[in-house]
Formats: sequence, structure tokens, C-alpha cells
Amino acid sequence: MPLFTLPVFCISYPRPGKFWPDAAAAYSSSRDAAFYKQILPHYLAALSTSLTDFLKSGSFLLSRVENLLIFSHVVESGFGYASLVIKGLELQETSCHTEEVNVVKDIFDQSFGESNCLNDYFMHMLQPLAKSNIRTYSDAKNVLTGVLDCPACIERLDLNYRRCLLYFLCTKYPHCAGSVEFEGSVTAWDTATAHKPPNKPAFDFTGFITQATPGAIVEDAGSATCSKNRSDDFLDNLSFNGSEESWFEQVLSNKAAKEREIITDPEIENVGSAPRSAPRSAPRSGSAGADSDESSRDEQTQEGTVPAAWLKVPFTRAELDQERANFPAPISRSLLDKLPLKGEEETVLCVLGAAFLAMQHSNSGVNKSAKQIVKSYSGNIYFGRCKDWIGNNLELKKLIITSYRYAVKLSVDETIFGERETVEEFVESMREYEEKWYIGLEGETEWERTVEGGEKSLFSLSLNEEGMYSSRTLTPTSLPLYTGLVNPECVRAIWSALSLELLYLTNDDEERYSIQAHPNILRNILTQAADPPLGYPVFSSGEKRVYTF
Repeated sequence: MPLFTLPVFCISYPRPGKFWPDAAAAYSSSRDAAFYKQILPHYLAALSTSLTDFLKSGSFLLSRVENLLIFSHVVESGFGYASLVIKGLELQETSCHTEEVNVVKDIFDQSFGESNCLNDYFMHMLQPLAKSNIRTYSDAKNVLTGVLDCPACIERLDLNYRRCLLYFLCTKYPHCAGSVEFEGSVTAWDTATAHKPPNKPAFDFTGFITQATPGAIVEDAGSATCSKNRSDDFLDNLSFNGSEESWFEQVLSNKAAKEREIITDPEIENVGSAPRSAPRSAPRSGSAGADSDESSRDEQTQEGTVPAAWLKVPFTRAELDQERANFPAPISRSLLDKLPLKGEEETVLCVLGAAFLAMQHSNSGVNKSAKQIVKSYSGNIYFGRCKDWIGNNLELKKLIITSYRYAVKLSVDETIFGERETVEEFVESMREYEEKWYIGLEGETEWERTVEGGEKSLFSLSLNEEGMYSSRTLTPTSLPLYTGLVNPECVRAIWSALSLELLYLTNDDEERYSIQAHPNILRNILTQAADPPLGYPVFSSGEKRVYTF
């Protein structure tokens, strides 16, 4: 070993001649590992078809596809097979890492690009071998400053959020039915009197229902009652088992036990052909688990039906009427005609208005500024007066955030590429987003799962420390894969030096070679690719077998 840079030989510790990875188990230390998990089966297939002659025991391969660096160590080879350990290196662009990656890029471009009479890297330790195509993600990072904070985009987001909410309500809950309870409403009849059992055997049920059910629609205190009666619909929802008393008790349990009057909107008529939702059982009086029953209503609700807890909106009827006036009737009407709604339009529009007001009254708002748009997109929202309503209905919160994210994506696309002029174009865009896109945040579990699947495109939004708005778009496509053979003696020498520092000099700093990038021997890249704790790759596949015949 060199002594003070002089070629003086001195006795040192015995260097290991072979490096068999310790415990060939797969692991990952970063969310970037999802990209390597997605590309792994395609990479192994490429090795088995085009590089079988170079898969010899003890050899090392370095591959590059766009911004991914893949280091392969052939740990065993035999007749018709080879065992490899595939490692993925970090994607963050540090100065030392970028310098060596640019050299690798230049070597491959010079070898497989345009013809060049001179080889600028004839003394380099990387020998280019082959070029092939592989299925992976194309990563595009775009600056949205000037787009997201554009007044036209912010104004467009207001309408798109309403349209996306209406789209998801009608597609996810097509059998939307039920009556909405507004904040501040009062009962229209005395519940204490209603609970008394009848003294007469023949009771006039029709008259009772006409006076005590939502057929007599009541506004807030002091407003007039609506003359439209729906006692027939109410009777249809009751089951009669032959006993007048049991029928009467059922009426009381379903309606008289409510402390507030259930209000419906007479201005929007129900869809005549829409099937009614299944009647819900009355709550058990005096139950100690009432709060737990309330929180689990989402799970107990029939699939495709709006949960009953969603219908207890924390807004007055006047507030929702004012909000509904801001959503143009022709737009909502045309959307409802194109969407598969089989329930009551009134219920959908009331929940739509309440969900929009929940965002409007939050700390972020819907269209206040670009910074608040990014904050709402990330789900960092405090709903204020609606926190109990949203907090007790997690599916509703998910629906609101998902609708907002789709609205942001749609608004950005319309600002750049042009507005969707017709309802058909809007519905087609939403269906395309649902089928072919994942719109969310980097680092989410669903984001990583989607990347590993390799089928859908992905979109995310972020704001960096410098105040720059940016988006990241991942698109599955076929990209060129460049593979080269690394000098094994150079790899073993650097890894042995790592063993000396870690085991004998106790230098456990991960960045011990980070400021000593060497373009000729790729010291920083090889340091990362060493087995932990000597190196720090973000992904390791464990032992994988490739068949070479």
C-alpha cells in the first residue's frame, strides 16, 4: 500500500479477495427505491437476452437509464445461469455524484451515439457493452411559476373543483338518496307527545304522517312551510307486518326520535326513475356506544349510497342556497345528464355545496393564492367549523382532497393546453385521469405502489424553499438502457479501502468519499454501491438468478 504517496511497500492487513454480499436479502432505504423495484424485472430480462457472455463470477456491471444508475454484481455463475445482486444508487444530484454521472453519460453517448474517431476515455475503468430498450418511467419536472399563480388558473380552479366534486359524488355514490339536515333547523312537532302510545285502536296514520313527517317541509325558524307533501314516499319506506302498534312504533323510531327537523329542497324535483336507498334502522336509545356507531356509519352504509352522517351538514339552508347560486345551473344540469346518477339530485347538490363551503371556510381556501393551492393539494387543511363533520367522515375528507387534486391537475392542463369547452370533454378527461393517472403526493404509500406497478402516469405538486412552484410528471415509456463493464480490480481496491477505514480506522461517515469524486475510477459511485455498512445504496434486490441459455 502507498505510504505518504510514495511507492513504499509495507505490511498491511489482509485484503479480502472476494466480496459475497452479506445476507442476500432485499432492502430499501429511500422512497426512490420504488423506481428500482419497477425496473428490476425488465432489467433482468435485458441482461438474460443481450449480455449473457459477460455474466461471469466476480464481474461488475454499471447500467444507466435516464437518471437511474444500476450497479450489478455477479456473485455466482454456472452452466446456463448466473446469480446477481442488483443495487440502485441515489437519485439526488449532489455535486460529486453529478460529476461522475456526467462522465458515465458522456462515455455511453460517445460509444452509442454519433460516430467519433477519437475515444476520449480510452483509459477509463468503464467499458461500454450494449444498448437496449427497457420499460420504465420518464421523469419530467416542470416549473409552474407563472402558471399556478396565474389569475386565470386560480379562477378556473373554482369552477373545476365544483365540477370534480359533482363528478365523484355521482360516480362513487350513484344511489345517492336521503334527506339533508341543516344547521339551526328545529323540529316541526312535539316529540314528547309523539312518543305517547295511541289510545284509540283505529289511528289515522295518514293524518299523523301528513303533520309529522318531512312531507310538511319546514325551513329555519320563522319561515313558511312548504305545501308539497311526500307522505306516499314515506309510507313506501315503511314495512307493515300486520300490527298497527308495531307500525306506529316504527314511525316514531324513524322520525320522532330526531331532535331536529329533516329538511328537503322543494325547488329540485327528485329523479322519478331513481331507486330509493335501503331504509336505515333507527338508532338504539340509551346506547353507550353511540359515538362509535356514528363513526362507523361509513362502513355500514350500502355500497354506492351516501352515508347518513354526510347529510348532517354544518351549514344553514340559507348558506347552501347562496353557494348553489354560485354554481351555474346549466353547468350542473349538463353534468348531471352525463353522469350515472340514480339517486336524488337534491341530496347530491346539498352535499356538493357543503363540501365546497368546507374548503372555502378552511385555512387554505379554494382559490385564494398559489401557495394555499399547494397547501390544500398536500392535504394540510384545517376545516375550522367543519372539523367535526369532516373528521368523523374520513371517506368524505378523502373525497374532498381527491376532488381538489384532480381540479388542480385539470386547471393546470387547461391553462397550458386550452380549456375543455364541452361537458363531454370534461367527463372524458376525468375518466382518463381515473384510469391512467395517479394524482397525489410523492412519498405517499399509494404513490410508491403505483410506481412499482409501472402502468399509470403520476402527477404531483410541490413548493420548494425558494418559493418556486413545480410539478413532477412520471410517464411509463420505453427508454434506452446503456450497460458497461466495470474493472473488477478497481472495485475491489476501493471496497478494500472502505474496509480499512471502517474496521480499522473506525470512520463510519457515509460521506467519507463524497468530496473526493474521481471521474476516472468513479470512486463516489463505487463507494455508494458497496455492501452496507461500507456503502449506502438506496435499493438492493438480494440474490436474483438469470438464465443464460
